[in-house]
Amino acid sequence: MECEICGKKRGLVRAVVEDTVIYVCEDCASFGKKIAEPRPITKREETPIEDILIDPSYATIVRLKREALNMKIEELAKKINERVSTIKRIEQGRMHLDAKTAKKLEKVFGIKLIMDYEKK
Repeated sequence: MECEICGKKRGLVRAVVEDTVIYVCEDCASFGKKIAEPRPITKREETPIEDILIDPSYATIVRLKREALNMKIEELAKKINERVSTIKRIEQGRMHLDAKTAKKLEKVFGIKLIMDYEKK
């Protein structure tokens, strides 16, 4: 790449010159205003899904615990920030429970849904 004003090929920076963002050399940058380069976006590492084992009877456990606490589906949905339809599908066993939702349910109910196991 080269300076869009003078053609130099070294030390380019982004700058706004006459309301246009262009790449210029350090010398030509004085004709406008330098712009900082955007920082690269970094991703957080999450626990791999295959490393988590959910109790196969999670649907029954969640429904019974909710009923034991006299909690409505709407209340539970609001507490764990999920849709009512999601809670209904979980309780009916029609939706696979993911790790994030399982952790929320464990926290609200004080139960254990994520099973410990040894990797082979």
